[in-house]
This record gives sequence, C-alpha cells and structure tokens, in this order.
Amino acid sequence: MEKWICSCGVENEGNFCASCGKPRETVENIPSEDTVLMPAITEQQIQQANMADMEPYPPAQDNYQYNQYNQYNGPMGQENFPKKDRRPLIAGIVILGIVIVGLIMFYVGIESRYMAKVKKADVLTAEIHTVLADINNLDGDVETDKHKAYVKDLEEKQGQLNDVLSSLRSVRVPDKHADFNAKLVEALDLESQILKSVHDVVENPPANGAIPASVSPEFQSSVTNLVNKAKDLTIEELQLDSSMNMPELTQNVNSFLVRFCNVQEQKRIELERKLRMEALQRLDNFRRTLQDENATKRQEAYRENRWIYCANNVTCYNGHLEIDGDFYNGSSQRGNIYTTNLDLDVTLYNQGEVVKQLSSHFGYVSIGWSYMGSSIGHKFSIYDGSISEGLIFDAFDVRARF
Repeated sequence: MEKWICSCGVENEGNFCASCGKPRETVENIPSEDTVLMPAITEQQIQQANMADMEPYPPAQDNYQYNQYNQYNGPMGQENFPKKDRRPLIAGIVILGIVIVGLIMFYVGIESRYMAKVKKADVLTAEIHTVLADINNLDGDVETDKHKAYVKDLEEKQGQLNDVLSSLRSVRVPDKHADFNAKLVEALDLESQILKSVHDVVENPPANGAIPASVSPEFQSSVTNLVNKAKDLTIEELQLDSSMNMPELTQNVNSFLVRFCNVQEQKRIELERKLRMEALQRLDNFRRTLQDENATKRQEAYRENRWIYCANNVTCYNGHLEIDGDFYNGSSQRGNIYTTNLDLDVTLYNQGEVVKQLSSHFGYVSIGWSYMGSSIGHKFSIYDGSISEGLIFDAFDVRARF
C-alpha cells in the first residue's frame, strides 16, 4: 500500500491519518502551485467591511482594544507590554528601611547606655566630693560613733567608684566619645587612689600628726593632677570638673590630723591624771592599812619583846629611796638605840605589779632615840643607781632583818 504524509506531518498507509484522523488528500484535491486559494467570504463579512469604510476612525471613547490573545492593550497606536510584578521591589525597600531604622536605633541605644553610665559617674563624684569635705566635721576622736560612720562612708564610696570604673572600662563607647571616656577613666582611677589614701589616714591616723610616708610625697600631687585632668571632662550638660575640683583636700586632711593629735594629747593627760588619782587613792588606802598594821605590830612587840621596823612612807629622790619609819623593841628602854647588823628589804609596787626590789645592809648604826620602847621618826636613805627620778609606785613593803 502506498504511503502518504498527512499535513500534520505523520506518515500513514491508510486513507485516514492515524494521528489527527484527517482523510487522505487525492491529487485532485491538492492545489497546484499556480493556483491561489482564496478563502470563502460570507455576506456578513462583506457588510462589516462596508461599515468599516463608512467609519475610518474608531469612536473617541473606544481607545482600547483586545488583541487576538485576549490581552489588554494600551491606547491604539502604542505598543504595550504586560505589567511587571512590583511586590519584590516593595518588599526590598521595606526590608532596607527596617535595617536602616534598626541601625539607627542600635547606635542611639549605644549612645543612651553610655550617657547613662557617665551621668552615674557624675552623680557619684559629686557625692564623693561631699563626703571628702565632711572630714572637716570630725573632731579627731577616732573612738566616736561619728568617726566610725565616716570611715564606713568612705569605704562605701570606694566600692561604688570601683563599680563605675569597671562599667566604663567594659561599656561600648560611641566613637565620638572615645577620647572623653579615656580621660574620664583616667581621672576616676586617680580619684579612687585619693579616696583610699584619705580612708587609710582617717581609719589609722599617724600618732605624729603627719600624713604617712607612703602617701605624703604623692598625695598633694595627686590632688593637683586630678584638678587638672578634670578640666577636660565636659560632655553635653555634664561638668564633672566641678565635682573633682578639690584643691583644699590636702589642707583638710592635715587639719584633721592636727585635731587628732590634740585629742590624743588630751586623752594622755587625762589618763595620767586618772592614774595618778587612782595611785594616790591606793596609797592613801595603803597608809590607812599600814597604820592599822603598825598599831598591831606595836602590841606584838610589847608582848614578845623583839625589834620590829614599821615603814610609814617611801619616797624617791635623786637616785635615793628615803624610808621613813619607826623601830619597836618592846621595852621601855630610853636613850639612843644602836644596832650592829641591820638589813632592809624594799619592794615597790605599781597597780599591783612589782616595779622595783632592792636590799641594803647597815652595820653599827643608830636607829634613833628610844622612848617608851620606840624610836620616833627615824629615816634611812638607800642609794641605787638604777633608780630614776620618774619611778612610779603606789605601794611598798619594807622589812627589817636584824
């Protein structure tokens, strides 16, 4: 069977196309190359063409038309294309705006957080200035509650200042404030050293009234340096230089030390007076007791007929001990009384503690005039090079050995 090719391009053997079902075209039905095929024109198409000739231009309101693909075209005479989707562009603009706003808020947040810390430092330096000036209100007595409370205030401000310093060293600093922050940290660090020095002086004042050697050479220069550094510490409405300007601090500390020394001297005088009064009171009590003891000794001497020495007083003078007392021999002997072998043992006490012990031997010596068994008002003088003029004692014990 003869094969033929359908107009759809499929090769077939039967009378119909296996693909589109179109019948096989015969030779008669195939137009020759010289034949021009014209499409059939209906009467309706002819009428429409006549009407088009009558209206060469379209109506004014009909400026738009649909093409063969049923797509919307613009005004006639213009080549129109389908509209592009602008949603990705709008979304990109929105995202970019959000990023820009975020960056602005980020840098505004950095600025805000940093300025909050600077303001905290400004308030703290003003408080420290006030506390350091309050040293003039101390009377120099380190034992008072007011003085102890002041020391605690200095310690509290020291801790707060250390916290602020740590915060300023770790905070994110805006670029425009980098130089200011470096100067601020340097000034606050110097103020911390000054605050510690004042604390040490107030807590443990030197007895000689001078600033300790470890602080004295540096203290004045540190205060002066802080004043100079603070001159550059101006930012926005804050002026930290006013709170760090303390040129009078050194004089205030020295004035406190003078008051402290005056108080210490007054306390020393008062303590000596108190001890002296207590010693005199003990001596008076001792003398009263001694009188009673001597009275008892007299009675014993009379009964036992033996020598007894009763010391009534002991004084220190120019390296000598002057011992004033009476001898009793228990008899009615009259006239000078002599002894050939006499030792005196002396013990001196101060507030119950032994401060001096010494002994002295006497050979043939008169112990005074005896009347009715006693020698009245006899004195012995004992010299000892170790006895100083300032020897203090409030009680004594003198024993005689014959």
